[in-house]
Amino acid sequence: IFYIFKIMFFFIFTAFIFSRDLRELHVSDGADGDCFKSACSFDKAHNILLNGDTLIFEDQKISITSYPSAISDLIHAAMFMNVTFLSKDDKTIFDGRFMAGESLFSVDSAARFSWVKVKGFTFVNFEKPVMMRLKSETPWPLVIFKDCTFKNNKQDVFNLKGGTFEFDNCVFKDNIHRPIKAVTEAIVDLTDCLFENSESMFFFDCDVIITNCRFVDNFGSRGGALYLSKVTLNIDASKFIRNKAKNNGGAIYIRES
Repeated sequence: IFYIFKIMFFFIFTAFIFSRDLRELHVSDGADGDCFKSACSFDKAHNILLNGDTLIFEDQKISITSYPSAISDLIHAAMFMNVTFLSKDDKTIFDGRFMAGESLFSVDSAARFSWVKVKGFTFVNFEKPVMMRLKSETPWPLVIFKDCTFKNNKQDVFNLKGGTFEFDNCVFKDNIHRPIKAVTEAIVDLTDCLFENSESMFFFDCDVIITNCRFVDNFGSRGGALYLSKVTLNIDASKFIRNKAKNNGGAIYIRES
């Protein structure tokens, strides 16, 4: 199903490209430019954002202090508008050390064929989830994280119910709690990812596809790297090294799957 979604996206988005010129917007915390010749604020980018735009983040570090906020509103809007977020030179860091509120952002169910892509960002020091999804009404939007790093976080990084999520060449390292918790009809595709010294992931009643990933020195109660219940699971060309569980399943714990 996941790969059928990808093919459908390609044809729909290609048709969209020929309908108008796509735009690149430059954003920076507190900036006052026009978004095109110079960086603008998150609020201004939110107000002029159009389907298919690319947002380039100029900041090397963005400290998150509250939710909701201008940045969470911008991300939430982009979830339904086929938008790409790019970190300039792959150096933008989101620091959640002092964040108040539930999470950096949350996503709801969306109409068909909507997606967002987040590329080249680092998320550190979050004591709340980076992303939450609380409803499983539809599998949309497709949420893609590519070349992103999640490290030194103290809560489940992704807490998901339903939805379709792709992680490509991402690093999850030194996280006290789960990199990903996904339940109830979620679809999670992990490709070329590293999970190191983090709590085991938790999957219940969902589809999980793991390709060419490495799980090193992770830990958990049941399943040192993966806990899976009532899932459809495919693992290909992946390595599990020195993972430890207190009770069962040094690397993987599976039940009713």
